[in-house]
Amino acid sequence: MDKFIKMRPARPSSPPNGRIHSTKLKLKFADSKATKMAEEGAAVAFHTKLKELRQQQNLTLRKLGEKAGISYSILNSIENGRIEPSKDVALALAIALKLEDREEFLSLARNPF
Repeated sequence: MDKFIKMRPARPSSPPNGRIHSTKLKLKFADSKATKMAEEGAAVAFHTKLKELRQQQNLTLRKLGEKAGISYSILNSIENGRIEPSKDVALALAIALKLEDREEFLSLARNPF
């Protein structure tokens, strides 16, 4: 008696509907928007500046959260631009990041663009 091996079809390299994954598209758009604004000399959003400063100091979101006393989920939402931080949270982040010019950082939180 012959035995047949049932094989699954290979996965397509792109989604079946041909669309680009929305998260990748959003990330590309956000990066290009921030780059364009920086090139034009426009003000940078708080969340963009926060991510930039955190990455310069080689800190993870969790490590920065521990230093500032802010939960990972709140910090993640701030960094992704979903919520704006309060003055107290922005100050705690400035202290945790050891920023000399805290007022500029705080002004981004108070006056986005």
